[in-house]
Amino acid sequence: MDEDTAKYFSKRQVEKLKDRFRKELRAARSPQQAREEIQELIEDLLEVDKELAWRLAEDIEQMVLADMAAIRERDVPVIEARGRTRWYAGPQPDDLFWPSLERHLLEDKHWSADSVQSIDEHSSSIVARLAPPESPEKFSARGLVVGYVQSGKTANMTAVIAKALDSGYRLVIILAGVTDALRTQTQERMEEDLVAAHPELWDHLTTWEQDFDAGTRQNLVEPRKGGILAVVKKNTHVLARLRDFLEQTALSTRMKLPALVIDDETDQASPDVAKKTDEDPTTINRRIREILRRLPKCSYVGYTATPFANVLINPGAEGNEEYDRDLYPRDFIVSIPAPADYFGAERLFGRDLLSADDPGPSGDGVDVIRTIREEDIETIQGLEKGEAGPDQGLPSSLQEALLWFVLATAARTARGDEVHSTMLLHTSRLTEAHQNLELTVRSFLAQFRDTPAAARHKMLKDIWEREYPLQPATAFGREPLATDTVLEQTDKVLARTLVAQDNYVSETRLEFPRDGEPVWAVIIGGDRLARGVTLPGLVVSYFGRNARQYDTLMQMGRWFGYRHGYEELPRIWMTAATMSSFRELATIEAELREEISYYRDGSIRPIDWGVRIRKVPGMLVTRRPAMQHTKEAALSYSGEHLQTIRFYHRDTAWLQRNWQAGGRLLTRAVEDPSVHTEHRQNAFLVRNVPVDAILEFLRNYQTCREQVRTNTKALREYIEKYESAELRRWNVAVMMPASAKPGSLALGPVDPLRLVNRAALQKSLEHCTDIKALMSRMDILVDTAGPVPERRDWPALKDHRAKEYGGEPPPLLLLYPIDKDSEPRDTQSTTRQSLGAAHDVLGMGVVFPEDPRGFSGHYITVSLDEVVADEEDDPDGA
Repeated sequence: MDEDTAKYFSKRQVEKLKDRFRKELRAARSPQQAREEIQELIEDLLEVDKELAWRLAEDIEQMVLADMAAIRERDVPVIEARGRTRWYAGPQPDDLFWPSLERHLLEDKHWSADSVQSIDEHSSSIVARLAPPESPEKFSARGLVVGYVQSGKTANMTAVIAKALDSGYRLVIILAGVTDALRTQTQERMEEDLVAAHPELWDHLTTWEQDFDAGTRQNLVEPRKGGILAVVKKNTHVLARLRDFLEQTALSTRMKLPALVIDDETDQASPDVAKKTDEDPTTINRRIREILRRLPKCSYVGYTATPFANVLINPGAEGNEEYDRDLYPRDFIVSIPAPADYFGAERLFGRDLLSADDPGPSGDGVDVIRTIREEDIETIQGLEKGEAGPDQGLPSSLQEALLWFVLATAARTARGDEVHSTMLLHTSRLTEAHQNLELTVRSFLAQFRDTPAAARHKMLKDIWEREYPLQPATAFGREPLATDTVLEQTDKVLARTLVAQDNYVSETRLEFPRDGEPVWAVIIGGDRLARGVTLPGLVVSYFGRNARQYDTLMQMGRWFGYRHGYEELPRIWMTAATMSSFRELATIEAELREEISYYRDGSIRPIDWGVRIRKVPGMLVTRRPAMQHTKEAALSYSGEHLQTIRFYHRDTAWLQRNWQAGGRLLTRAVEDPSVHTEHRQNAFLVRNVPVDAILEFLRNYQTCREQVRTNTKALREYIEKYESAELRRWNVAVMMPASAKPGSLALGPVDPLRLVNRAALQKSLEHCTDIKALMSRMDILVDTAGPVPERRDWPALKDHRAKEYGGEPPPLLLLYPIDKDSEPRDTQSTTRQSLGAAHDVLGMGVVFPEDPRGFSGHYITVSLDEVVADEEDDPDGA
């Protein structure tokens, strides 16, 4: 506030002027227009000249814009329409709903101040991108918020609703999934977190017991203050009733009710999956668009952790008199960062590096994943089909999972946590299988309870002392629990452990009361537990299914989320194939978020941009009908370094073919009179190898289907399509550390050969081992002679190499002869194991120079060919 403003106005008057300025912005007026309005107001109020009034109005403007700038400074990664009017200046002292929610989170739910601040900042970023609610004109905005599975999207959603209401939105419609359980769960959360503080300010269209049914109500009535709330299931009949109810309300009333429509789990049921573009939309999609058509002032925001179907919606699908245009998020796509204490796919399973600049994490994941053997799956399937009676016995992995649940629950009890504790058992989607498995689990637990105490405690003690140290409590700032202290609680836990089914035919479902005795339960289910439903105190998951769709598999991960107070106790059992799929999905998820972050500078709009989604062999990005508007996307290796980290280590013929391919390349290279060879301390180097020899090698060398980015066909096509001379000559190096073990085989002309050591991850697939990393950073300087730079990250080393070659470095192919008997350097490693290959392995690394071009393949994106520009986006104004 400058001196003139302080001289003429009290603090209270300044706040009133700022509030008037913000009101002008909420009415979709520009800052300049708002300043002019304030200037006229000051002229009339103070009877001062225009110049002074202009200076005072400008100071008011700068104070409001500073608040808006503070939101931008803490902004989340987002892609949004260019030139969108910023109108939201953040929460204000006289707001009602957000301050109440903030107090509730801090005082009643005991959230940390950091967590609440994070919710505050992220929700402000989203509200700032809604349409200005008090615009005199009709508006229709479309946005998408990308969160993480079980990461607290509902809390963010609630904060967005609270701030939207404080800013002038009046009608809130939440599309809360496709099941009654999800709708009820969402209604409860809204009642507790949002409505309870000011119940007199709410008009309810739905309740905990009742989905939307107009009953005797004829139409909407504008509330004098506060808002109208409807939490509805995505069901065609419910949505049709809501559509008709809105239709019966006069347009003049609807114009006074700016609406915020929140589509929770927006990738489920909402996207149009009609087979042809000219067909009517599928039912749920049409019903949602019919509702949007009847809301003249509406911001629609979808929330999901798996946005694959949403970013593949046809962005050119228009509406008609009955239904609005499709739900493609043409106005903004926001990516909410994962909180530091969130356990998601990346933290649990690790992921691959995205690029040379990616700092990671590229680790193995935390040590909580345990393997279900294929024979165990076969045993469970026999039990589920009724081919064996309940006394047949459970496989050892499921027995151990059940006993670890007893121990983990006992550990929480020993720590003084009298809370709900659950185990998820998900091996089939069939309800008959759930029934049969329930009988067998009950039988096992009954038999174990009847086991003599000494034998029972010895079994539990053995599991505890083997398992508990693998995830140290001290890593989470907690004191380790003594074995005897835990064992003392196990009899009580065994006596009270329930076994229940939760599926679409269950007549009764477990209740988890907020007060009273905690529930300890093993819950057997399938698809109903695969999306949206939160199991309180989930500590053990036994997951014996796989899924072919990215979104389906990721949503099945009910174990993602927060484990405050018991971070070292959760364990997850699954097959090696499913582990590999989750690691791939963690990488794909990181790629998608990186793309959103890359375009956050506003250089493109969502309607201009098709997110690239990498394809994984044997899996679908989402259900096929939702992918009908996709096309192959450009893939560029410019500036990348690639490395093979997965190998079919038991396939002798496959390993031999790759070894021979490397040998032939080197033989052909050294026989070419134009090349130069060098024996270096840690490598055999061949310079100036013609590209034809490289292409021949890539035709013969094979990579695993499980590692898409090093697909040799894609690499070959990239090199062949490259028009520049930069890829016509290559440097090739065989990496052989001076202290490495001598090999018994020659690699073409390289004899004797020294072998590198690369142990395997314990979580590798049985048929395809994973070494996590092949290349060392310094390897890319193998063909340089200058001093090593001080900075040793990938970008610095690549820049150093480029400078040594005058800015035009040749592409580099690195060959790594790997010892088939490679062992972990740390003999006590809990994450590594012997490579155990049938033949010495030839690994490959490739370093490409910079170039922005690419070619189509291995990624899909939405086709933007049918997009019709809005009138305001037409540069010619036609």
